[in-house]
Amino acid sequence: MPAGDKVVLVVTVYTFAQTITKINFNGTDYTAEEVGMADNGVYHIAIWAIPLGDLGTALNNQTVSVTLNSSINNWAVTAATFHNVDQNTPANNFTDNTALSLDVTSSADDMAIDAIHVEGNGLTDVPDLSEGTGQTLVGDNIDAGGGFNARFSTSYELSTSTSTTMSWQNDGGTLYSAVTTHAGCNLQSAGTLPVELTSFRGQSTAAGAALTWTTATEENNEGFEVEHSTDGAAWHKLDFVAGHGTTLEEQSYTYLHTEATKGLNYYRLKQVDFDGKFEYSDVIGVEHKGEAGQVSALYPNPTRTGLVQMDYTAQREEEVVVSVFDVTGQLVVQRVIAVNSGQNNLSFDFSELSAGMYMVKVGSEGTPIQLVIE
Repeated sequence: MPAGDKVVLVVTVYTFAQTITKINFNGTDYTAEEVGMADNGVYHIAIWAIPLGDLGTALNNQTVSVTLNSSINNWAVTAATFHNVDQNTPANNFTDNTALSLDVTSSADDMAIDAIHVEGNGLTDVPDLSEGTGQTLVGDNIDAGGGFNARFSTSYELSTSTSTTMSWQNDGGTLYSAVTTHAGCNLQSAGTLPVELTSFRGQSTAAGAALTWTTATEENNEGFEVEHSTDGAAWHKLDFVAGHGTTLEEQSYTYLHTEATKGLNYYRLKQVDFDGKFEYSDVIGVEHKGEAGQVSALYPNPTRTGLVQMDYTAQREEEVVVSVFDVTGQLVVQRVIAVNSGQNNLSFDFSELSAGMYMVKVGSEGTPIQLVIE
């Protein structure tokens, strides 16, 4: 989970008629009221949503403990932290039933939470629940003990409409349907969750300027336009990198600018939403070494067949871009060729080009060489 951003702790507990008296998280006791409790007369499923505020630090492997009003030998607990959740009323619309499918009343950008308890129909029937499409597991078929083949599972799903269906399928033994307990609620969003860019870096490599960036969260993110400038003022688009839509998970991206110029290059990202809204990242600079190799010969030249050889001396083992331009300056052929450090003899087939004069350029800094095809 990313740092800060209106954090809420969600705890789901299955018990054999017991109730929760206290939850301890990271050394702090909480006694706030639960969102709701499903009670089928024998079993309980309780959901708690505890606002933690803007913590400012990432949460990993924290301890959650639960105190019950009496001892019990069959129960189960799951816990997870979510961010960008309303701190005044973090959860609402609690609902429950005794089926494998449950509809949670919700709103777009909110999140549905559910928890389900099932038992096998006999001592040899062991349930095995699998979550529905779009749901993300928090607890997966936890053995709830007690010798009843009880299993407890929990999940969440981002809401896109006024109702979110949380469904499960049993892939194991026959269920004792009389004791199935299913509960759910809605986590209320604190507002539109932006694309949270946590890093944007670049470095010079033998193949060009390598850019990397990460996001902590994404909302409605179509993707990123990668833009380049040689002076930090005039910008042009290099390419588009698709985003991950809406996600609460950290995402990593890479882009290699093979035509980076020697010297200082400037880069920025234009993050674009599906609705057309956009936002620019900070500008970063990459000092590209850009040592150019040397072309010592291009032959036969002129050529009737378009088949030519090139003697090329490379500074290092790398991939180089060979570009061919016509007399108007239009790019007509581009190839990426792997070369070894030192002398290389390269073969090219330009037979698809019509007769005329062309300029052949290796890399971004190489000197163009005239090629005539008869």
